This record gives sequence, C-alpha cells and structure tokens, in this order.
Amino acid sequence: MEPQEGRVILNNGYEMPVLALGAVGENSINRIKRGLDVGYTSIDMATSKAFVTEVSIGRLFRRDNIDRQKIFVTAKLSPTAHGFES
Repeated sequence: MEPQEGRVILNNGYEMPVLALGAVGENSINRIKRGLDVGYTSIDMATSKAFVTEVSIGRLFRRDNIDRQKIFVTAKLSPTAHGFES
C-alpha cells in the first residue's frame, strides 16, 4: 500500500501527514482554524501548554463542527511524564 503524497503509513495502517500545524496554548486557536481552512489535516501540540491546547482544540472542533476523524492530532510528553511513576 502506497501512502498519499505527503503522508507516511504507520504500523497500524493509518496515514499520518508529514507536515503538521504547530499549536501552543489558547492563542493558537485562530491560527489552527485558518490552517484547517486552507487544508492542513494535522495538528501538533507543544508539551508545556498541551492541556490548554487540547481543550481549546476540542472546543474549536465542536463549535465549527469539524470532523475529528479527518484530523491527525499529536502531542508530546514532557520529560517529567516519562517513566513508570508518571
């Protein structure tokens, strides 16, 4: 199976876009909305503000009736969130 241009196939068979729109905090919501409007299908959240960003993105998806199944969302773990005790 060949991926669409600009995508890679993950081990689970999903195709992930290789270019993502960066998102940090609530102030990035307008930028995310514009990115989705012009065709971005992937959002990458930064660690330090991930929770605020996740909540804001969820609100944006609900408010604008964005199909979550069509958007690839990734987030990073902070270094303190790695490990057995985290």
